[in-house]
Amino acid sequence: MLLKSQGKHPYLVTMEYNSSPKQTLPSPAEMLMGRKFRTQLPCSRKALKPHFNTERHIDILHDNQTKSAAYYNIGRKPLPLLSKQSVVIQPARSKQPRQTNEPQQ
Repeated sequence: MLLKSQGKHPYLVTMEYNSSPKQTLPSPAEMLMGRKFRTQLPCSRKALKPHFNTERHIDILHDNQTKSAAYYNIGRKPLPLLSKQSVVIQPARSKQPRQTNEPQQ
């Protein structure tokens, strides 16, 4: 394995990857713990002190989730309203045939 030949432990490589910041967000480890991890990568002591503004990162995550949901729902169509069609309602482990009512406006 390439890592073994270089003398690096695979878990250290994984930790270095998880502690490196991503595109617009801090690293996953920094978001989880609220501070940067001390790894083999060179960094200043000042960078290891906790300073974390969660509101801004939560807003960024929410925006990313909204964009993902918009792309996921591109081909979505609203379901037609059921009126006077047979449906099966299953409350408490017993199936009872019912009929839908007119939709309320």
